[in-house]
Amino acid sequence: NQYSVRVLHFHFPNVKSMLRMHAPEKNGDDLAPYRTSIVQAHQTGEEVHGYETGRLLHGFRHIYPLFDGDGFLGSVDVSNSFTQIKKELQKHAIDKESDYQLMLLKADIWAKLTAGGRDLYRASILDSRYLIENENSFKFNQMGGTTTTSSLTAAIYHELINDPELAAKLSTQNDFFTVISLGQKRYSVLFHTIENVDGKHAAYLVAMTHEPFLETITASSRLLGTIGFIAALSIALLYVRQLKARGEQKQMRSFLNTLTDYMGEAVYATNNKGIITYVNPESLRLLGFKKGEMIGKDAHKLFHVDDDDQHQRAGCTILNSIFKNITFQQVENTFCRKDASRFAVELTCTPIRFQGELLGTVTMFHDISDRIKKEKVFHQTQQELLQSNERLETLSRIDGLTGISNRRELDIELNRRWQMAIRYSSSITLLMIDIDFFKKYNDAYGHLDGDQCLKHVAQVIHETCSRPGDFVARYGGEEFAVLLPESSLEGSLSVAERIRQNIEKLRIPHDTSQCCQYVSLSIGVGIMSPKDTDQIDDLIKLADVQLYQAKANGRNCVNS
Repeated sequence: NQYSVRVLHFHFPNVKSMLRMHAPEKNGDDLAPYRTSIVQAHQTGEEVHGYETGRLLHGFRHIYPLFDGDGFLGSVDVSNSFTQIKKELQKHAIDKESDYQLMLLKADIWAKLTAGGRDLYRASILDSRYLIENENSFKFNQMGGTTTTSSLTAAIYHELINDPELAAKLSTQNDFFTVISLGQKRYSVLFHTIENVDGKHAAYLVAMTHEPFLETITASSRLLGTIGFIAALSIALLYVRQLKARGEQKQMRSFLNTLTDYMGEAVYATNNKGIITYVNPESLRLLGFKKGEMIGKDAHKLFHVDDDDQHQRAGCTILNSIFKNITFQQVENTFCRKDASRFAVELTCTPIRFQGELLGTVTMFHDISDRIKKEKVFHQTQQELLQSNERLETLSRIDGLTGISNRRELDIELNRRWQMAIRYSSSITLLMIDIDFFKKYNDAYGHLDGDQCLKHVAQVIHETCSRPGDFVARYGGEEFAVLLPESSLEGSLSVAERIRQNIEKLRIPHDTSQCCQYVSLSIGVGIMSPKDTDQIDDLIKLADVQLYQAKANGRNCVNS
């Protein structure tokens, strides 16, 4: 609990369990079929980080290889639970009325679990294809507890299960977003896909956040609800027109003033020439004028803004309403206050006619400046999130040390090119490259110089393979891989030899090498024209065999 660690698990070099601190009675089982992260760490001798399910628990894994001098002892798995990640998310949330839940893809975890392990999970009410941690399982109490379904999450899920498109959206296994209403409150619900260390969809992080700005936007729709009032007001104005007696007119005018003075919306009326005949107190407050400064004035000249702004290009709202004889709505317009400051409004202007004669217009509006500011913040945040996701996507495919593509990107690219080679009956070449006696280099010169050596080698390989379609990646440790599309054996050997020679030209001292006084490479060349019955592993094994033979031939050479 103190360090947010749910799993501390040691593994033997043969990928069998040595000691589970959370379940010490379970040991000796083979983890290779279930834990790709451990296999990768043991094969490469490098740390592996990412989400992964296991035989009992899931978590955000950190696999560290363990060495004693030159001896490989195995590895240790330090895993964080979603419970702690949720606490961190809530700690840094902008709106504290937020909640999070992790939905695990059943197909990714169920077959791995032991019989007892299945008791730790239950089906999500949103979709039976996903599981959540079973908060009623006593086993979690021995491992730092688990997340519980809050009343907020329960209420939001109750609305989500009525969404007929939810199952289809979940089936895409991609990110998606929706908005849920709970009474007067609005919540954004983001389903963010979580990939496992194999790069496959394994879970959804469901982020539920209170969005006050959406409530503001929704509140602005009140304007539409006032159309009934406009109709009633229109009838009243027509009635005024019909009244002949001054006493009756005065009585009706008093009634209308009382009715509109207490409205939350700003209202003003004009005659058929756009001259203001009535304003309510809310209009005076927003525009900053006194009543005498508005009555009898041209509304367009007094506070409408004439400029080239996109919201003004449709022309004057009042004139459009008069000439076209239609109710005219604008989601965003600009008015000018008495002090010359401008503010954004949403408005509706309705023409008033009686027996075919145009009497004037009634316009209702309200200030939307705060809403626009919040929308801009929202859109800016959206863009920043998109940019962050793009950066994360790029980082997930780039080797952090050398700056070239990593093993994950190599697997994706190799699969894509393999399928193209089958489709077009073309060849594909894989170069497997290994730095000779690199472990001795690290021991002699230190890991910092070792890292610099890896960077120089990666740069030279990348610069040498400069043809369109050439692909360079770090395979792991001191190994690199190069894909050469539609290249003959002779051409592939030529590229491999240029790489080897260019590394030699660097003349990086390597006093502990048993084949050369400088850093050198051994390169295996594998080339195939694959058929439907062939497997990608066949090409990898072919290149590996050639690399092994290059080492057997004395290293610092190319073999095919």
